[in-house]
Amino acid sequence: MRKTLTLLAILSFLFINAQSKKGTIYLKDSTELKGLVKAKMLGGIKYKANLNSDIIHYENSQLNGYDIEREDKSVERYRFKLVQGISRKMKIVQLGKINLYSVFVTNSGSAMGMGMGAGMSLPASSGYVYFLEKNNVTIRTGAWLKKRKFNLIEDCPTLIDKIKKKEFKKKQVVDIINYYNKECV
Repeated sequence: MRKTLTLLAILSFLFINAQSKKGTIYLKDSTELKGLVKAKMLGGIKYKANLNSDIIHYENSQLNGYDIEREDKSVERYRFKLVQGISRKMKIVQLGKINLYSVFVTNSGSAMGMGMGAGMSLPASSGYVYFLEKNNVTIRTGAWLKKRKFNLIEDCPTLIDKIKKKEFKKKQVVDIINYYNKECV
């Protein structure tokens, strides 16, 4: 009985989350389609104009991005950006003179061992990787701050001073870009 209830709870959760949400997709040909949108696990999206229409599958290569309306009426916006020749789906964190995007990444860990049956598993980790975009150039933030390459914000000496004085730490990327977009534009 307990196994049946557990299985029923898991399946009902999966069915509840499988529903499409209101949204807009932006195609490469500049077409905007409003309707029901669901992101696929392995890339691309499913689109329906309404509940009664057929599902249309779009691959990432056909999309500039998409927006999905959440239950609290806020909108999550995703765009596909080219970084070092690779197209990535990125969530918009902030738009301004410098745009900030995030990608959620996971590291499932790995097993280490010697021979059959002997092994040790390293823990998994996950987090956000941030990307900056200015003048249609998108770069990962880690190297930008670590190497203190401030060419993206050279027009804001007050922000550079704050970073050098460690008023902003490198993990405060959202705060740094927020300061730049509000104070230095």
